[in-house]
Amino acid sequence: MTKHARSSFLLTTLVAAMSVASVAAANVTNDDIRADATNNSQVVTNGMGLQGQRYSTLDMLNTENVSSLQPVWAFSLGGEKQRGQQSQPMIKDGVMYVTGSYSRVFAVDARTGAKLWQYDARLPDGIMPCCDVINRGVALWDNLVIFGTLDAKLVALDKDTGKVVWRKTVADYKAGYSITAAPLVVDGKLITGVSGGEFGVVGKIEAYNPSNGELLWTRPTIEGHMGYTYEDGKAVEAGISGGEANQSWPGDLWKTGGGAPWLGGYYDPETNLLFFGTGNPAPWNSHLRPGDNLYSSSRLASTRSPGPPVWMRMAVRSMPTTTVRAHRPNPATPAVRCSPRRPSSAARTGCRCPTVRTPACSTSRRTSGAWTSGTNPPPTRRAPPTWVPASPSSR
Repeated sequence: MTKHARSSFLLTTLVAAMSVASVAAANVTNDDIRADATNNSQVVTNGMGLQGQRYSTLDMLNTENVSSLQPVWAFSLGGEKQRGQQSQPMIKDGVMYVTGSYSRVFAVDARTGAKLWQYDARLPDGIMPCCDVINRGVALWDNLVIFGTLDAKLVALDKDTGKVVWRKTVADYKAGYSITAAPLVVDGKLITGVSGGEFGVVGKIEAYNPSNGELLWTRPTIEGHMGYTYEDGKAVEAGISGGEANQSWPGDLWKTGGGAPWLGGYYDPETNLLFFGTGNPAPWNSHLRPGDNLYSSSRLASTRSPGPPVWMRMAVRSMPTTTVRAHRPNPATPAVRCSPRRPSSAARTGCRCPTVRTPACSTSRRTSGAWTSGTNPPPTRRAPPTWVPASPSSR
């Protein structure tokens, strides 16, 4: 073996093993999740940290030696069910957990690529995924591997055996609901969104007890719908999203307004806020629903309680199609300026696009072609938007 070949082999082997140190298997804790962005021996959150920055502090692999990186093993997620693959693998104690299309989960030996177990959800006829049958990954908590299914269920599996520990119906798949996002665990609460805005469902963000699947609270992402907490199995009202109905929707269209948070969310510990992007409003024909159609096509910031959003920012007003994705928030670098005065924090104040332009507030800068760092540029067929605080007085 040549010196270069030996160097390449050693580097590849070292990189493959860097996240799978030989330690005793342990369950995932809050401390593991909180430290995931800086702990190079594991990947236990979707996005490599609760903020979803997907940044690693490892310096073993760099611009000088990346050309020597070589495959060590390969694992097929295929068969007759091979479709889109959008899952980020998780790694804990030498085991990789990854999802495949049609709501399947695999546990794989991260050193060898050997399959340890596989779980296939038994999906009913009539599921209604709008945009392929993909899944975006699992959440790890305690001894559980938790993921969402195309028939709108949450399923918790034993991490060692793949056996079902609990199963919870989140919504009615016959009405168009499904789940494709990776759930998020924040301080002992399992938080998820739903898909299905194309079919006139009402988007919602919900928190569950990850140990048993008990529903803790629900927050609709369309204006006019009531949020709830659940105490001893009883629903307790927690405020209407947007304060009241029909402020930005015509007629009764808010009842089937879409706005599904289909991509999942993230959490910023500095501001103690959850961040979720919402999808398109319904119906698709925007001429049927003039107005802002809150809170579709928006970025929402909310506390870890079921209360209404702390702030929101609309990406596209009265969006006619599903072409704008429910974007990943970037809570580490919010750079929106909403008034001539210095803002306390964009993550605390937030902005939204008003129907009528006002001179009081506007974006104060444009960075690299985008209106704020971490976001997409505004629509090219409309004038650049101005932004005002998302409060009832600004509507």
